[in-house]
Amino acid sequence: MTNVGYNRTSERKYALSAGTALMVMTLAALFSYGLVLGRLVVEGDASATFHNIKSSIALFNAGIMGWLIILICDIVVAWSFYIFLKPLNKLNDALTTNHVLLPRYVFSKFHKIFCS
Repeated sequence: MTNVGYNRTSERKYALSAGTALMVMTLAALFSYGLVLGRLVVEGDASATFHNIKSSIALFNAGIMGWLIILICDIVVAWSFYIFLKPLNKLNDALTTNHVLLPRYVFSKFHKIFCS
């Protein structure tokens, strides 16, 4: 049984882009969450945290850039999964894409409400 219009090269390209974006996202998260927040945030002491951020603004800006990289990679992963799963079933790929993007949106809204 052959699939007309089924392109394995395109499928491989999207799978590789999703995998690469996941690896980049992991490294950016380790940097932004582990290194930057670990050095700048002093739990329970807002003035010390403010002083740390003010004294190392370059590290703070690098952490913000890391979070932007995570956001962009997250969108790339969701889009790649959408394209990768499209030949299988249109409902499944739409649900998978929403499964990737929707929880991040909801989490950001809850984080904004409860942690502000």
